[in-house]
Amino acid sequence: MSVPIASYELRFRAVGAPDAAWQYRSQVAGTVFVVRELQRGTPYEMQMRSVGTNGRASAWVDVAVDVPDTNRIGAAALPNIGNQQSMWDMTTSVTFAASSDAAGASVATVSVTAGTLIIGSVQVSYAASSATLTGTAGQKVTVYLYYVDPQLVGGSRQLMLTTNIVETANANGNVAISSLQITFPAAGASGSGGGGIGGGGGSGGSRNPAFEEVPR
Repeated sequence: MSVPIASYELRFRAVGAPDAAWQYRSQVAGTVFVVRELQRGTPYEMQMRSVGTNGRASAWVDVAVDVPDTNRIGAAALPNIGNQQSMWDMTTSVTFAASSDAAGASVATVSVTAGTLIIGSVQVSYAASSATLTGTAGQKVTVYLYYVDPQLVGGSRQLMLTTNIVETANANGNVAISSLQITFPAAGASGSGGGGIGGGGGSGGSRNPAFEEVPR
């Protein structure tokens, strides 16, 4: 005869830690465990067991857990980075210069000035960077800018451009910069646009609007 489950017990510790390091949590059946002590990038051992209404507990069952590093940070990041706000310094800017030849083939050079990403008390400085994007005269496109920097060491990084915002978040260590809206100029013409992105990122600043082209 089965006994109804009254509660669940959870215990966890960092992989390799001694038995004395186990931390315990208990929740009434039907509720969700919330564990706030886990650290990013740290593998944990977790075990759970059920406790019946008669007070008897089942055997511990292993659960492998590896808390991932932050997927992406910066101006296009999720609201917080592991509960740490992030923002770019006020001098950071993103600009572009675009041109179209007589046949309507277009190219835009997107540039990011040197800037500093601020994450709580940590500051990560990046060198200036640029990348090119092709299109056709009159085409409108929104691109998302990011760096690949899993260890947050900063320095010189290849500027990455994508029209799919998911690509900025599908790998650990992507550092989002901003979004940029480009309208390629008419055949035989050129244009430019952009501006400052400082203060954006996480909940440390306002979300950056897309930048519109300024014809010239």
